[in-house]
Amino acid sequence: MNAPGAALGEDELLTTAEMARLALSEEESAGLRDAIGQMLSYFDQMNAMDVSGVAPTTHAPVADGNGEGHSGTAPPPLRSDTARPSASRWARATEQELVARAGDSEDGFVTTPNVL
Repeated sequence: MNAPGAALGEDELLTTAEMARLALSEEESAGLRDAIGQMLSYFDQMNAMDVSGVAPTTHAPVADGNGEGHSGTAPPPLRSDTARPSASRWARATEQELVARAGDSEDGFVTTPNVL
């Protein structure tokens, strides 16, 4: 791994791309190296900040009904889990039409290739 402030090396980028099974052209590699270098530089800036007085969080704050942030220890409330009509463009399609549009299917279910 790079030391703080160091640029991403070509070998590291190519190794990471290979592990992610990405084939990169020289142009893509140069662009990614620059973009990742900028991100690493930003991470270095964040690491340099003094956060000793900041309490750790377990979830992102959520605004409550008053516009105030949710600051309790419990997670923010979730919406109720109720069935409702879809607002998507497929809202009027039947289940059979949706399965047919998905491509591969078996016994009325969408099938996907095994990945493991």
